[in-house]
Amino acid sequence: MTENENVKQPEEKKASVQQEIAEEQKTIQDEAAAGQKKLEEVNDDIQKDIDQFHQSMQAQYSEMEQEYMNAGGLKGIAKEKAEQLKEDLHSDPAGTAAELGKKALMAIGAFAILKALFRR
Repeated sequence: MTENENVKQPEEKKASVQQEIAEEQKTIQDEAAAGQKKLEEVNDDIQKDIDQFHQSMQAQYSEMEQEYMNAGGLKGIAKEKAEQLKEDLHSDPAGTAAELGKKALMAIGAFAILKALFRR
């Protein structure tokens, strides 16, 4: 081998290695770009789901608010409950009294628990 050929071999090896490195880098960049694109697609899907959920919750809230307003607000609901209680007292006085007693005992118990908790 001549000296010129000896010099060519390392240069060819160097060029070959550089080409392999360039191909590897391109492959890695392509994979990273594909991964980034996939992440963006998933992010878009999640954002769409969140937007749909928000719209659904907004619609339910509006519907509930409309029902509340149609019932006359808190005053209307209280009036409706009072009328129901009157009807129950006329139809089943003993059962209604027992239910009211149970509810009163539950309320008293709840207040006793709260009092004990906040006393500490």
